[in-house]
Amino acid sequence: MKKVFRKFLILVTSLFVSGASAFALDAGFLIDNDSAFKTDEEKKFFVDQKDSFYAWVKVPVGTGADKYFIAEGLYQFEYLSNTKDSFNFIDVDLFKFVYSKRLENGVIDVKAGRFGFMDLTSVIFSQAADGAFLSYRNQSMTVSAYASYTGLLNSNIVKMYNAADFEPGDKENVYNLSDKFINAAATIAFLNLFGNQTVAAQVLGSFRADSISFTRIYATLSFDGPVYKNLFYSASASIGMSSYNDADFTTALLLKGNVSYYFDKASAGAKFVFADKNFGGITSLVALNSLTEPGYSALLKAGIFGTYKPISDVLCKAEFNLAFDGLNDYELKGLEFGLSAEYQILSDLYAGAEWNFYKDCNETEFDFNKISLKIRITL
Repeated sequence: MKKVFRKFLILVTSLFVSGASAFALDAGFLIDNDSAFKTDEEKKFFVDQKDSFYAWVKVPVGTGADKYFIAEGLYQFEYLSNTKDSFNFIDVDLFKFVYSKRLENGVIDVKAGRFGFMDLTSVIFSQAADGAFLSYRNQSMTVSAYASYTGLLNSNIVKMYNAADFEPGDKENVYNLSDKFINAAATIAFLNLFGNQTVAAQVLGSFRADSISFTRIYATLSFDGPVYKNLFYSASASIGMSSYNDADFTTALLLKGNVSYYFDKASAGAKFVFADKNFGGITSLVALNSLTEPGYSALLKAGIFGTYKPISDVLCKAEFNLAFDGLNDYELKGLEFGLSAEYQILSDLYAGAEWNFYKDCNETEFDFNKISLKIRITL
């Protein structure tokens, strides 16, 4: 791991030096501090401290802004006061070539390297991976294809639902390789199909490239657009199928919906997400801000939210959710509250504060409090 760390430092240093010395290049740093005060099972507060340092460089390829290369490396330090554990992680989370070609009736976009991709629901696959993306878009539709490989990612940074037999590395290592999956997605979206509505369909698959198979396939249909004046909605339905070690496929359902109304300086809305007990995604994402941070499975979550901008550089948010337990006949599982404020003090200085509270209702969780303070500086 020391060799990996040295190579990482050499890469970051060379990128910065190149960016600083070449007129056409753009480079910079970002420092991110996240100080979280959380409660444990006994409702005692402890500190989860994360400090991240990013270095990035963007290199134009040829003339124009439609062809470029961009790379970003990071170092992250984490400290847990309850266990006195500290961790150091490194990663190259972005390493991407971008090319766009304008045709007579549309635009072709190409991406290759390591970059982020999100499925139509944003809760099945939402992460970086090594691969390629190709799309064609015009005023009425977008067609795209995506393929990637996860086996070279740092599992300390990118969290996935791995196969049952996968053995993760020691978290004290700065870089642990992830489980080996080949992911592929095909998407078609019809823009302004009727009444400014957008309809999209997507097929997404994840196939393990190892001796023991783990296959997951998802089909998603989504809709979004205006309802009346400032009232907008989005909705999606996904059917997932999964099989481990060549067993029979199990079928599962994911439903999502959102309605939002926009005022001059505020917005308000309601949303829900339903994932049955057999459902599981590819990326490990947090569905509830509770102590155990469960994913999107065996869960019905519904709530209301609002935002307010008292001034142009300040954004305040509030959220309240009810969670129902899919493993216990969808009885009330817990209540979730959230408040946050974000202040873009200067173009290169950001500060934020957030409070989350979870109240357990069926004794399957713990009451949970979390207060987060965030500072982000761009150099």
